[in-house]
Amino acid sequence: MCTSLSILDALGSTYVGRTMEFAGALPWQLSYFPKGLKFTSAITNKENGISYQTSQGFISITLTTDASANQSNYQDLKVIQGLNEAGLNFGANSFPLTQGLTIEEDKILTSLAFIDIGTWALGQFKTVAEVKAALSHQLIYCTPLATLQSNTTPLHCVFYDPTGASIVVEYFQGKQCIYDNPVGVMTNAPEFAWHLTNLNNYTNLSNIDCNQTSFGTLCQV
Repeated sequence: MCTSLSILDALGSTYVGRTMEFAGALPWQLSYFPKGLKFTSAITNKENGISYQTSQGFISITLTTDASANQSNYQDLKVIQGLNEAGLNFGANSFPLTQGLTIEEDKILTSLAFIDIGTWALGQFKTVAEVKAALSHQLIYCTPLATLQSNTTPLHCVFYDPTGASIVVEYFQGKQCIYDNPVGVMTNAPEFAWHLTNLNNYTNLSNIDCNQTSFGTLCQV
């Protein structure tokens, strides 16, 4: 099970790590994207969504999601984990429960394929707050991904920045769900809200008798 987490040290510095446990061998590669690159998000084989240009350079773990994709063409590389020069961190984990928004045909041109959210965010934003604000008005299309054998994008994602701020982004039951992440951890399915509730089962996980505990800034009773 893939797990992403952030840790704050005594001085308030943030460190982010993850495990990578996708089933099967996927075409991973380490990629660097300099600022100034132009991207166009492909929604279908015939229809494109928005175009955008990077103002932040970033390094990332990428894969190609189409057998016909060209690994030497940066447009075909999809970010699964990455860090930009401002310290914004992005990670995607398995989430087979993805069910995206219903987007009308005339709005395809203003949509972003969910698999492109990594390049879109790392290439343009510096903080979690900026990503959260941008997602409030950006249509996201959960496209089919042949490499992951899914008719949707079976992923959800987490963002961290150097302040320790974090959000989780999911498309679940036809809705966009953006959660502030008080524990600094994200794993796979079920949905993130379920995991936060499930922490109630571990409030007494201590060698000291207590009726409440804290996970990051989340207090559970």
